[in-house]
Amino acid sequence: MAQNDNYIYSTEVGGVGGTPFTFMQESGTITSIKFNWSDQYKLLHHIEVKFINNANIYATGDPKGNHEVILEIDDDETIIGSVIGYKKGNDGRCTGVKLTTSKGKSIMAGYFEESLITTYTGKLAGIKGGAGSDIDRLGLIFLKK
Repeated sequence: MAQNDNYIYSTEVGGVGGTPFTFMQESGTITSIKFNWSDQYKLLHHIEVKFINNANIYATGDPKGNHEVILEIDDDETIIGSVIGYKKGNDGRCTGVKLTTSKGKSIMAGYFEESLITTYTGKLAGIKGGAGSDIDRLGLIFLKK
């Protein structure tokens, strides 16, 4: 995981395609994150995030999947476990995400052929990666403790 003065950036998991994106704000953490995926392609297709003190929705990918799940994160809640699924090979893509919070909330979106467990815990400050019509790669951004 890369670090700077205020944040820890997890490894981006998945392939090399897509347009790079980073969703984070200096003054806030994520309060809601929505994932969209499909049975047909077994890929994550779309992500939406909302931040504290900001009414805007930040989104990437194409919401063409037949499933979605939303995790609402309270201001005093942290991520205590995360797993990102991916496909191996040249066209590797992000296939799934599992997140667990300090208040016992847990979501699972997508599929897990291969996966990387992110062991860092903390306030979810943002996400980064690459996307086109699908989520090619995904990384998590945490506030330093």
